[in-house]
Amino acid sequence: MNWQQKLTLRKQFGLLILVVILLFIAVGYALQTKLDSTQQILHELTEQALPSMAEASERAILSTELFLAIEQFTQASNPASRRIADQEVQNKIKETANLVNQVDKGSTEVLKLKSLKDEVAQLTLLIDQKLNLAEQIQERLEHINQLQASSAQLFLGNDNLKNSMLLWQLNFSTIIAKAYQSANSNQLTQLLNLEQDIQLLLDSMQAYAQKHPIYFSNLNTINTQLQQDLLSDQGLIRLRTDYLRVSGRSRGREHFIRNLIDDYSNVNEQIAFNETANLKAEVTELADDLSMQKSWLVGAFMIFVVMIGIILLHYQWVIHRLKRLTEKLSGMSTNHTKQQKSVDEIDELFLAFEDFSNTINIQTQRLESLSLTDSLTSVANRRAFDQRLRETLTHAQVLSILLIDVDYFKQFNDTYGHLKGDEALQKVASSLHQTLSGEACLFARYGGEEFVAILPNHNIADAKNKAQQAIQAIHECQIEHASSQVSDRISISLGLVTRQANQQTDADTLMRFADQALYYSKAQGRNQATHFDDIKAV
Repeated sequence: MNWQQKLTLRKQFGLLILVVILLFIAVGYALQTKLDSTQQILHELTEQALPSMAEASERAILSTELFLAIEQFTQASNPASRRIADQEVQNKIKETANLVNQVDKGSTEVLKLKSLKDEVAQLTLLIDQKLNLAEQIQERLEHINQLQASSAQLFLGNDNLKNSMLLWQLNFSTIIAKAYQSANSNQLTQLLNLEQDIQLLLDSMQAYAQKHPIYFSNLNTINTQLQQDLLSDQGLIRLRTDYLRVSGRSRGREHFIRNLIDDYSNVNEQIAFNETANLKAEVTELADDLSMQKSWLVGAFMIFVVMIGIILLHYQWVIHRLKRLTEKLSGMSTNHTKQQKSVDEIDELFLAFEDFSNTINIQTQRLESLSLTDSLTSVANRRAFDQRLRETLTHAQVLSILLIDVDYFKQFNDTYGHLKGDEALQKVASSLHQTLSGEACLFARYGGEEFVAILPNHNIADAKNKAQQAIQAIHECQIEHASSQVSDRISISLGLVTRQANQQTDADTLMRFADQALYYSKAQGRNQATHFDDIKAV
């Protein structure tokens, strides 16, 4: 009798019971191991991964908002706007510091924020100096204009003035022109030359005054005041020189601050990226574990009917935790998927995570759009223009740039107020955007009352035609401007430059040429367009 025959039914049953018990122990152990692993992953998600990702996203958003606030701060053109922008910057720095202190990320971020605060404080001093110098320069110009009015009253009614007195008046007019040229000069060498020219003119005026004893006392007083307003230590030439030096220092400080913010933003973006990757990996691991656990549960149900109640209790407990995780993800999402059926809780978790990821992507796109759009006019800003110009220069054979300035806009603000000035800028931007936009073209606000347009595949003739269309479009807007010296409505001056095929002109050179052409348009009476090639041939 072999061993199969000697194995009694009782032994077979006992062996079967033993196998079932061993299998039960193995399945129970495997299920318990999977449950512990799932519980650990859920704990890490709710207690670590999700808070860390939310904090990283908040830091990235604050970094972008701080960068935008710094740009507004550096573009402030008056004390009121400077104070508002400075308050916004300080608020963003304070929010960032509070967040860093809460998460306790170490001394590196604290030191970076301290360095950023110090740099912003130094930049604030430089901007205050710039605004103060600009105000003093304007006061000197106004006083010189008052002197001219006084001199005109001195000779009023005297139609028999000698040639020397006429020359004195002519020199006075020339000095005023050079004073305005000095107030707008951006080169120290040019200021030095203007200083020498003004000194020669003042000497000539003094000589002419000595030839007329009747007027000498009054003329000598005017000459002395002109000397003080223009050439003294607090004169216009020295103030403009100091303004250019302070401007250079503030630009350097501004670039350094932007680099600090870029470094801080890059660190936060990397942290956010790493946290997102970790969250995706943990959710994927959780989904895999749950899928495997589901298979084990089905097998256990088929083999161990009596254990179905306990297994279901454990399963429901896991599902409860999974729903809590899904609810937390849904609560952090703003873009919920609609009309999409979910098979089970795992699908709900995937849908909730997809909604959460979409929310992060939408916020990122919105922030990127904000960083490339001018908040006042809703057209592209300087940053968007710089990016597009670099891209266009790499593939466009022929390219034209239009640099546009609203004529006498400061006088418009002084006459109608800054709110009307903002409305006028919005109307001008809208009209120019409709006129200059086209396929592959970009219209942007360059800063203040200046705008700029990139016109790929536009030669010199096309650029001039577009410029005339822009001038006509602004004229048809019929925005009243009683303080303008060239028109009864708002007008614009344009500087044009074109890069022909096979030319290797960089962005800085093109913008410098466009600025020179714009300056020529202003010097020739404004409300007109000038191409750089036309003044280059003069």
